[in-house]
Amino acid sequence: MQFGHTIPLQRRLGIRGLPPPGAQDPAFCWDLHRVPLAGREGLLGVNASSRLAFFCWGLGPQQWGDLPAFALGQVGRLLPTIGIPPAAAERYLALAGPPVCTRTHGRRPVAFLNRAVDALFATGAQPDPAALPQPLLEEALNSGCCRAAGFPGQGRPRDLFRADLDRLLGGAAGRGEEERDAGID
Repeated sequence: MQFGHTIPLQRRLGIRGLPPPGAQDPAFCWDLHRVPLAGREGLLGVNASSRLAFFCWGLGPQQWGDLPAFALGQVGRLLPTIGIPPAAAERYLALAGPPVCTRTHGRRPVAFLNRAVDALFATGAQPDPAALPQPLLEEALNSGCCRAAGFPGQGRPRDLFRADLDRLLGGAAGRGEEERDAGID
């Protein structure tokens, strides 16, 4: 899985010279950005294809120190919250491979990452100081209609990610057993 680092994030981490992104399906690529919010630093991760996003707030030295592993864990945490069955989430993570740090994934994904930052601030919601992951803010980011780099029209990031997952895993892999059995689309 490729994690593209924005320039502000690279500065925050004190790293330089990240390689350009490799030729991996954009559904396996996430761009990461440092977001200062309410006096603390947050990490926004946005899928390069679907604009599915996770947001964590108040990271400590341990999370910043091993950001690739932390980001991978957040992707794994996020998938069940949008209704991805555990087996499909495991297959997605296995196909994506180990975390690799790169530069961001191009102008369109970064433009939509910037729109996700704007949407994060537009919610007006304050982060929960008792939690690192911010599920209410993630819900706001992933349930609204938007455009995403990997799709021609508009849609909700969670639905667009499921479409990518269906394409990658073949068919109804992004839906739960009950939905497949009932024929729900």
